[in-house]
Amino acid sequence: MVAKYTRPIAVASTAGPFTMDFVHQKMLTRHQPHRYLTSGFLHSSLLHLILNMSFLTRLPQWIENNGGSDGRGWFTGWPLYTVAYLGGIVGGNWAVDSAGGMVGRMCLGASGGICGLQGLRLVMASRLENGGEVRTVLKDMLVWVLVGSLLDGVSNAAHIGGLLGGVVVGMVFGPTYSSVSSYAARRNTVVGNEVPMDYRRVMGGGGKYVGGGMVPLKYLGVLGALLCVYRPVLRSIPMAVWTGLKKPGVLSGMVTSVVVP
Repeated sequence: MVAKYTRPIAVASTAGPFTMDFVHQKMLTRHQPHRYLTSGFLHSSLLHLILNMSFLTRLPQWIENNGGSDGRGWFTGWPLYTVAYLGGIVGGNWAVDSAGGMVGRMCLGASGGICGLQGLRLVMASRLENGGEVRTVLKDMLVWVLVGSLLDGVSNAAHIGGLLGGVVVGMVFGPTYSSVSSYAARRNTVVGNEVPMDYRRVMGGGGKYVGGGMVPLKYLGVLGALLCVYRPVLRSIPMAVWTGLKKPGVLSGMVTSVVVP
């Protein structure tokens, strides 16, 4: 017996079967929620991919290094970095749905996730009381909004929603900081010669002690497990992704399904 939402959904589109199995569209995602995440890994063209990757590579490395998902060490940030990216994708798609517009509009691309990383950056810079870094984030987001205003097919709702998704992740799971006053305490901080210069500049010359977030990131896994218990549809997400990869077009109904509900 296959979960209900993995049944194929008939669609009409010029997109290929692989894209149609993973793209976000409000009506499709209502039955196949994996699309909230997978749409952030698709792009409409090579130019679209290059533009998003250029924005991603221009983000400072300290966002990844200092994510501080467990509050210990500048090199442990990749889990929080990943969660902020995925949170930005989900937040961007949710914002597009909430903004209304064309019911059949399809969304794909990494911009929501990248704006989610900007949201994480904004929270960490604010907690570090680094006004210059905060202004840099706001200027970057202004560029995103201008691009969305000038180009057809670009959603500012996805950009703003992605930013808010990253802000929420940063506020709940992001590291906290306190000033270092004593030499002994300073020796235990992340500020040192082994840390990249751009990170030391953001942390400030006096150094900061990195503490854990409001909620340890590991509890996010516990929450996910509980949601899967109460929402069986979520347990089928991995199988739906596997089905779309194994036989593109099955989930969207663009090819004959071999699954019997």
